[in-house]
Amino acid sequence: NHFRIVMRNLRRDDADADASSPVTKGEMESAIDHVKQHGFLNFFGEQRIGDAGEYEEVGCKSSDIGLSLLKNDYATAIKHFMAGRKLIRGKRVSENNDWWQRARRAFVERGDAKESFSLLQKGNIGPGRLEYVLMEALSKGESEARAIERVPFDQKEIYRHAWQALVFNYGVSVRNELYGREVVVGDCFITREFKEQFGRTGNS
Repeated sequence: NHFRIVMRNLRRDDADADASSPVTKGEMESAIDHVKQHGFLNFFGEQRIGDAGEYEEVGCKSSDIGLSLLKNDYATAIKHFMAGRKLIRGKRVSENNDWWQRARRAFVERGDAKESFSLLQKGNIGPGRLEYVLMEALSKGESEARAIERVPFDQKEIYRHAWQALVFNYGVSVRNELYGREVVVGDCFITREFKEQFGRTGNS
């Protein structure tokens, strides 16, 4: 894939630099040359995993749900679903919908699926939301496992992949701390000759 990226309002990350002064073209070219020469650690970001921070601060992360699903701990997975996210890419989630918040608290704090489902209905929060699907199942006496079965498979895979992404990030961090840019046994890489011959079509 090829992208044309426009960057605006760039700020310096150097504590000794004047953050108010604009980043110059020369500085940008130097940074781009550094990436061309040394590459970068290609971490998964908060879009895949969820915002970094403690549970009480940022709420549930996608990776939290993914781990619970991988462990077949469906009760915890449902609690995570109902706890929801407090931050999305650094922005505080709006809590203007009182019915929504009351429905969440009814289940997370009191474990009352029937009350939670009733509140969702009163707030016109319909079956397009996973929370509605889960609370409807539990309020009818279905097990946690049966409730999770109602969640579409591809959506559950997104959460499982979020946990895998978090593990990948951890592995990349440890590998970088141990070896830096040194190529070691077990690494996969593209040689200059391969890249010149096959361009961007080859897989590393």
